[in-house]
Amino acid sequence: MIKTELQKEIPLLLRKITPRADLSLMMKDEHFQVFLEALRSVDAFSMTLAEDLPKGISNKAVSLLRRLRSAYALPVGQFFILVRQLVGEVVPEKSEYWQQLSEVALHHSESETSISKLLLQHSENEEVIDLINDLEVHDPHAIYPTSPYRTSTGKVNSTQDYSHIEAVMSTSTMSEIHIEEGFLNHDNTILRDLYKPLGKCICVIDSNVQEYFGDEVIAYFEHHEIEIKPLVYRAMEIDKGIHMVEKILADF
Repeated sequence: MIKTELQKEIPLLLRKITPRADLSLMMKDEHFQVFLEALRSVDAFSMTLAEDLPKGISNKAVSLLRRLRSAYALPVGQFFILVRQLVGEVVPEKSEYWQQLSEVALHHSESETSISKLLLQHSENEEVIDLINDLEVHDPHAIYPTSPYRTSTGKVNSTQDYSHIEAVMSTSTMSEIHIEEGFLNHDNTILRDLYKPLGKCICVIDSNVQEYFGDEVIAYFEHHEIEIKPLVYRAMEIDKGIHMVEKILADF
């Protein structure tokens, strides 16, 4: 099945998968394994991704699919949170089951283990095991992506005697912006769902924002037991230059 056909099967596959609280059983589910390949087939950096998917897929679902392109490399907790959000957009009638599973995964002892490693531990399908091993050679970014938000491509050409060598490279990036009231309310899980699976948050924050909301930011992350490291900078127009970029990178 070619990539564009496989990614169109995602809503159907989500209906076929039976969410199980036992993650080892999830790894053995054949529909779940096909679902992972469907996610890998998504051209996350395509400008026409929305048009290539079934009609009715929301912009939020498209954004989630872009992030889930790196499914094999994602920590278990983060993966199931993203899938739960995707289910809410694509097959909302299944949301309750995936909500329960995502909470189990988030607090599981292997929540920080990658999906690929969990598959290798629990899958009894030799084809799946061979696939994971093959990806390391033929699609390493599926297992070890530099970033889920960036991809790079390149080609090197040269004369036969290598007296002239040419390299052509390109980089594609994507980003998201969330606009919502009450981000720092303790019952709002947007930031928790993003950073809990990662275990910590490094927060670059405007000094004026820090003055008015700094304590709320700290309280929110402490409430959800997530380590937070605020990096506070003045952000006046005079500060917006390469010197500030260098300072932030040095602090990182």
